Amino acid sequence: MVHAASILLTIIYSLSMHLSIHAGLNNLLAWIVLITACVYAVIFRKDSIKMTLYTGLAALALLNVVSDQSYIIYLPPIVVPSVMLVLFGSSLFQGKEAFISQLARRMNGGYLNEKEAGYTRKVTWVWTLFFLLMIAESLLLSFFADRETWSAFTNIYNYLFIIVLFSIEYLFRIYYLKRLPSMAKLLALTTKRDS
Repeated sequence: MVHAASILLTIIYSLSMHLSIHAGLNNLLAWIVLITACVYAVIFRKDSIKMTLYTGLAALALLNVVSDQSYIIYLPPIVVPSVMLVLFGSSLFQGKEAFISQLARRMNGGYLNEKEAGYTRKVTWVWTLFFLLMIAESLLLSFFADRETWSAFTNIYNYLFIIVLFSIEYLFRIYYLKRLPSMAKLLALTTKRDS
């Protein structure tokens, strides 16, 4: 339930942010970040790290509302992939099991063969590099592109890129590893972990 609510909130946030930028409603942007950060802080109240992160984001957004600025909008497209980069990348250190390997092991009843472990480690590397590229893209566009172009990439295209990468990897996994379970099991597992 929590996982589904956070996905829905992310979609609503991204679309409302992009439409507000397109319409030139600058003060509304900080309000969108403020409201979204508060809702996420409540959703993740049992996870102290996420709650602290979203509470801090809400405080910054409130500062932007009070000062009538909208610099806060540039933070989420950098902070969110940074959190994902740390989550995936930190699992690649020597002696640790890769993040995707951990998920696959849970889905397979605690067992991964050598081929599956190697594959899931490589997929963790791919996602780590992907999140690093997202951060670089957001930073470069925030400095060198107009606000509408930046918004189109960070609020629309990046999510499409995630879907494309997810789909390509899934199709390749079906071909390369016949034994790993379906996407439905993965979504059920992540939903169970978040609730």
